[in-house]
Amino acid sequence: MTDVRHTLRFSARMNISYHEGLERFYGQWLGWSSFVSLILSSAAFAALSNLVPQSLQPFREWLLAALALVVTTLNGGVLAFGMRGKFITHAELKRKWIDFLGRVETAEDAELPALERKFHELNAQEPASYPRRLNRAYADACTMLGVKPV
Repeated sequence: MTDVRHTLRFSARMNISYHEGLERFYGQWLGWSSFVSLILSSAAFAALSNLVPQSLQPFREWLLAALALVVTTLNGGVLAFGMRGKFITHAELKRKWIDFLGRVETAEDAELPALERKFHELNAQEPASYPRRLNRAYADACTMLGVKPV
């Protein structure tokens, strides 16, 4: 049963690493897009547009329109691609895998078949994966457990 425990432990660690990376990615995307959107759409930033150098004054309206387009594109991307939902999904799956790993670490050998079923239930909840990030998570899990990636 140690092979089963090792497999479950490895898979849990790999999934934790995978979801942690995506949670961080979507969190940073949301944070930066909110920051940029807030700054570029603020009244203070619009007031600064009066300080545009004289040589660029004829293009002032175009510059403001371009900045407004950037803000709209950022906010539209966040909404259209469901960034917040993806952030929440990966944060929740990371939490579930951490809980699963804790159960694997403390389980008796007789409990491992039930944990294998739970493993398959968790895998069924997984969204489509990003192969490059999954490969990185695999390498991270190997490093954590002191084995060489294959």
